[in-house]
Amino acid sequence: RAPDTTSHRRIRMPLRNQIAVAHSTLVRKVPAVKSQSTSNPFTISLPIERYKYYDEVFKIRNVSMSVNTILCLILIFVCLEVEYLFKEDESKSERISVTIKTFISVLTLVQLVQIVEYYVRQTHLVREEEEYSISYRQKILDIRRQQMKESIITKGGMISIDPNESTPLIPGASVRMRKENVGLSNWRIFWASSLPKRFAAEFLITLPHSIPVYGAWTTEIGLFMLFRLYIVLKLIRHSSSIYQRRKALERMSDVSASKPSWSTFFMFKIWFYQHPFVVLLVLLAACSLVLGYLFYVFERKDQPDLFDFTVSVLLAMQIMVTGWATDTWDVYNPASVQGKFNAVLCSLMGLFLLAILLEWIHNRMQLSNWERSIMKAIHQNEDRKQEQDAAAKLIQCAWKYSRSREKQDSGRQENDMMFKLIKRLKRWKSIKKEKLRREMVDGTSEDKKSDEMKEYIEESISEMRASLLKDFALMLQQQRNSTLMEISNMIKTIPTCPNSNPTTTAFVHQNVENEKV
Repeated sequence: RAPDTTSHRRIRMPLRNQIAVAHSTLVRKVPAVKSQSTSNPFTISLPIERYKYYDEVFKIRNVSMSVNTILCLILIFVCLEVEYLFKEDESKSERISVTIKTFISVLTLVQLVQIVEYYVRQTHLVREEEEYSISYRQKILDIRRQQMKESIITKGGMISIDPNESTPLIPGASVRMRKENVGLSNWRIFWASSLPKRFAAEFLITLPHSIPVYGAWTTEIGLFMLFRLYIVLKLIRHSSSIYQRRKALERMSDVSASKPSWSTFFMFKIWFYQHPFVVLLVLLAACSLVLGYLFYVFERKDQPDLFDFTVSVLLAMQIMVTGWATDTWDVYNPASVQGKFNAVLCSLMGLFLLAILLEWIHNRMQLSNWERSIMKAIHQNEDRKQEQDAAAKLIQCAWKYSRSREKQDSGRQENDMMFKLIKRLKRWKSIKKEKLRREMVDGTSEDKKSDEMKEYIEESISEMRASLLKDFALMLQQQRNSTLMEISNMIKTIPTCPNSNPTTTAFVHQNVENEKV
């Protein structure tokens, strides 16, 4: 008969099962990690020593890959020179060229294997980070609690566990089942991260090399191995003291919201802002050597008398500095298609160097905090002066307008004074609005002050509209009175005119009536 599982009455078990349950109470409990209400639930708590260990591993791997890259480049340069110098003796040139290309293929295969191993280690690092993350611990603990809430079936009976009780972890729990439920595996971690794109990019960059077949085109394909120099940049990044202290810097700064990317481009920006001119000169020299060598390889076939290595390097530097894709003196002009394309690359690289130089100058021309405070004081002084001048002129104009109305001057003079007053009011309003806008942009305006300023502007606008309507109504009334006075005087003088013609009199009376209307 099956026992009643609804009750919490404990059924007697064999002695070995009781010992197992008693032994489980002595096992160290893993404290439950409460998920904090932070913006990033995947906060990493991996020790810094583990990052240092992986940094050393990656550094050694990058050193070996850099040595491999330099050896491949030296071999392709030697192969190009051998084919050019021994172009008359084809048998000797073919034998040496094929041998060198075979070594290059072997080194390329070794480097591809190193890239695969490098990303396997990267996947292990990401997995350790995930296992140390808060979300992973929480998932594991949830699965453990779910298992402990279920009934524990033994040979001698069944124990019903109250879910509200704090139950210890039982030794021998299925760690494999927990990891399968969480879905944590190297393959899944690799595809869920940003590693596949980087792996594909590095694999495609490393794959082109010289095929071990005799021919000029098979040798020139090896020039694509110059793109492998990015590994040297990665080695410089791993050797940087800033990169080695990145995890300590992350914990010192507030970067918990998003995991920062310590890429090579980010490190380049740090180096550039620290030593701008040194970085620019190094880039100019490196690009001049690489692109100048390409000029030398492509143009020595058609123009051997003009293009040697020194002239080619100087031409590449000249194009990058001037931004013009040909020789300024129109002497050393590329003739081949590859040489012309290389000249365009030189000009584009020169524009890039000029752009980052202008960006650095622009950032240096920005005001510092102290300089902003000084400029703010200057603007406040100017605003105060303009406000005082506008207020004084507005008071003067209002006083003159009131005096003209008291003296009952002519309508035209009074209208001129009224329009001047309106102009001064508009000027005053614009100064106030500009001052309020600048304070809001600077963040110095108070909410109460801005509300008072808005109410004051609205009241000023309403008062100005009311005064305008009143003044226009008065002006129209004065014009109407003066027009009616003139019409009445004309009507009085028409019958007293001597020798008046009745037709003319009727015509004048009609015009007067029309004017009156």
